[in-house]
Amino acid sequence: MAGGPAGLRVLVVDDLTEMRTLIRRALSARGYAVDVASSLTEARELGPAGYAAVLVDAHLGPEQGIDLIKDLEAEDPEAARRCMLMTGGSAGAVPDGIPILAKPFQLTELLSAVQALHGRSSAAAAGRRQDQETAVPPEPAPAGPEPASPAELAATDQRVWGLLELGRGLRVRERGELADFLHDGPIQELTAAGLELQLMAKATGQDSSRIESVLERLETAGRSLRWLVDGQWLLQVTETQLLAAMERRTTWLLAAPVVVDTDGQPGALSPAEVPAVTDVTELMLLSLIPVRPPVRARVTVRARDQLIEIGLILTPAGDGQRLDEAGTGQAGQARAALDRLASVLASPARAELGPRQWRAWITLRRPGGPGEREQPP
Repeated sequence: MAGGPAGLRVLVVDDLTEMRTLIRRALSARGYAVDVASSLTEARELGPAGYAAVLVDAHLGPEQGIDLIKDLEAEDPEAARRCMLMTGGSAGAVPDGIPILAKPFQLTELLSAVQALHGRSSAAAAGRRQDQETAVPPEPAPAGPEPASPAELAATDQRVWGLLELGRGLRVRERGELADFLHDGPIQELTAAGLELQLMAKATGQDSSRIESVLERLETAGRSLRWLVDGQWLLQVTETQLLAAMERRTTWLLAAPVVVDTDGQPGALSPAEVPAVTDVTELMLLSLIPVRPPVRARVTVRARDQLIEIGLILTPAGDGQRLDEAGTGQAGQARAALDRLASVLASPARAELGPRQWRAWITLRRPGGPGEREQPP
């Protein structure tokens, strides 16, 4: 390997013909021996463990490229270290130590990634030999937090809480569909266009400054698309901390980060309750917040033995602004929307909608308890 890449074998697995062709052209020009496959079946038939580097697209039509890497890891961890996942969206669960090449990527990024990839195994092997000579038994891992009790998990089967969970699952699925569309469409096209442009420039000797300018525009467009896939509003993240969940899920609705008050009970909600309370808060904001002007919000969450009370205080973001600039009709629409939400949740609600401050409450029955509903104070 010290003598350069000549003769080193690389396997490229991508379901799009154009991507396979462009990547093979780029790597072949550097002396690599490149084989391509359009599916996991074709890749397995080629014996991926025998390659110095394996580049696998994350989405291969109905198949997931990560499955090939996981299979290799189970059979030969050393072979898995020579794999790289190419993705134009969220990569999902990736085994530790597996690098990711984000699309759209430039020619130099592709070449650098492959060069680094086929050089990992020899360095890792030498490191393992040294580690084996001086190995020390690992200390036991510290005990993690107690898992949710069976009663808490079973509580999500109740009608209201189950409905919230179904809604959250629907949004996750919609997000996955969006990621697949962006990956198989615009992001793939941007990647292919960038690689082809660089290969054409090398072949024709065109002005590099003009090429770089176009490539920067393509990269900017690619980053914008990737934000839609990898932005912080992803719902796949497990929501167990109320403040972090509230900030992540309400930012798009507010002019400033939400202020959360747990009334001196920061750990009063169970892991099963945090995402549902966050869902209800987001739905309350969506029901109440006018299109204009932007607002600030303070959320108060009080957890009692049988009930959870969610309170909102909304104020205009700018001095001198009013929340009801369109007149009483806007406040009336907000009140009606809040009532509809309360009806769906089978929960009592109350609102005080003044010109410069809106206050609203919804009280949820806690899962697993038959307590009586209480009106907010």
